Parts: sequence; structure tokens; C-alpha cells
Amino acid sequence: MLKSIEKLLISLDAPSDKNGYSACSSKILPNSVLTKSSEVLGQLQSGRHPQSFGAKKIRCLPNLYRMRLSHSYRMLIGVKGECWTALGIYIRQHFTTLLNRRRR
Repeated sequence: MLKSIEKLLISLDAPSDKNGYSACSSKILPNSVLTKSSEVLGQLQSGRHPQSFGAKKIRCLPNLYRMRLSHSYRMLIGVKGECWTALGIYIRQHFTTLLNRRRR
């Protein structure tokens, strides 16, 4: 159900088309979303807490945070083992549906 961020991201050095979008594992993500998500991943890997760089806590699910990447995309952040990791990038409209599924 949840796809890891590594499956959604491609290298930032890859050429993008003239519209500013990059194709990525059967999804098309804007380059701005890719750069923002790579910045967030770097901060998570350095050991920073998600709330220190703008992530919001999800009240109904403990140890899960959401990060706004753009108007249309959200990142789900959670604890895996002892470190923070990105659990996936989701479209804003599907994000609440995803949270409702995880609540059950």
C-alpha cells in the first residue's frame, strides 16, 4: 500500500522534459516536488526531528507526520526502526483517504 520514497524519486541529474516534469515509477512528479523531497530526505537522514523543519503531527496516528511539498503533494513521515523516514509522496486529495485506511 505504501511506496517508499526511493521508488518515487529519481536522480535530480536526469534530464527533464520541456514542461518541467520528470517521469518517475509510473507517476509524473514536478521537478519542484523532487527537489523539495530530496531536501526533506537529507534533513531526515541527518537526524533532525520532522517538526523542526515544518512537518505537522497527525493527531489520530502516533509517530506519523505530514509535510507539505507543494499545493498538490504531501509527504508522509514516520519512524522506521530508530530513525525518521519518508513513507511516501501522495496527492493531496488521496492523502486523507490514506490516513483513514491506516487508522483502521
